[in-house]
Amino acid sequence: MANPNLTIMLAVYASNNKGADVTSQVTSLTASGNDDVTANNASFGDPDPGSTKYFIVWYTSPSVNNGNPVGLACAEGQTIDLIPTSPPSYYFATSAQPSLGQSAISTISVTRAVYGTPNNGFDVTAICQAIVNQGGIVAGQSSAPAQIAIANETFGGDPDYGNTKYFAMEYSVNGTATFVGGQEGQTLSVGF
Repeated sequence: MANPNLTIMLAVYASNNKGADVTSQVTSLTASGNDDVTANNASFGDPDPGSTKYFIVWYTSPSVNNGNPVGLACAEGQTIDLIPTSPPSYYFATSAQPSLGQSAISTISVTRAVYGTPNNGFDVTAICQAIVNQGGIVAGQSSAPAQIAIANETFGGDPDYGNTKYFAMEYSVNGTATFVGGQEGQTLSVGF
């Protein structure tokens, strides 16, 4: 039975190197009406033993963000409250970016990417697609393989001032789904 107040569209649990789509697990966890999700190996399995994992959830609820999709992120061991009782007005300000297709020179197609905290997040899908289309950008320099610097500067701002931000992304290379995650200050290699 699904939670009528939540629709989980995508959930990813991933390290810097690999991860998994955990949408069905999050849907199961929230089906009984619970809206708190703790990112841990017990709930999601361990896609990369010995590595720190990061979690994003992309969802909708009629009670937050005017029913528009919301993207939140956290590190392994943290909990996200998907529908808090009284969130501050700046929470849940996620707005979808325009879509951007992969370029003719890139084999990478970004499905969804979120940069944020348990309080607020940015949809950075189009930004990530643009980066991989260009071969990756680190500190303004072009590089290969595609690299994504997890930083406010990369993603166009700070979704939750004063708090550490987390990132996870689902992308495909030649049709094969891949998942990566990280923390603010890290740089991820994408596509290999």
